[in-house]
Amino acid sequence: MIQAKIKLTESLSKNLNSSDLLFPNKDGKRKSLPISAKVFNDNLNRLTHRCQIRDNSGEIFHIKNHAFRHRYGVNMINNGMNILYLQKLMAHASPEMTLIYAQIHDNTLRTEWEKARFKGAVRLTPNGNIVVANLGNSGRRKWLRA
Repeated sequence: MIQAKIKLTESLSKNLNSSDLLFPNKDGKRKSLPISAKVFNDNLNRLTHRCQIRDNSGEIFHIKNHAFRHRYGVNMINNGMNILYLQKLMAHASPEMTLIYAQIHDNTLRTEWEKARFKGAVRLTPNGNIVVANLGNSGRRKWLRA
């Protein structure tokens, strides 16, 4: 569907889509500018209605375009993007806002744990001395709470 939309927008003259947008306005005073979030949302929800896309309770599914941003953030985290970089990319004021996207998959968590173990993780003793942490070589699930 996205590929078809890309072909359609590429076929527009550069006057209509000078910024190579996926969803440009085709006419009016906002011609060649991005469509608004409301127009985007309304179009998606008309599509779910026309295609009879339903939720678990059998109601017509109502799309909120912010879900795409959320999915993008989760995908970035699970593909190794540093959460501080994602914070800047998403223009969040604080890391706490970005933590919403930190729905880290087990395999991502395992990979990061193994990297820390390989690098020689350290810990602090109660009196403040730095010592090499023994992260062990525990079983598949035990590492989650190490």
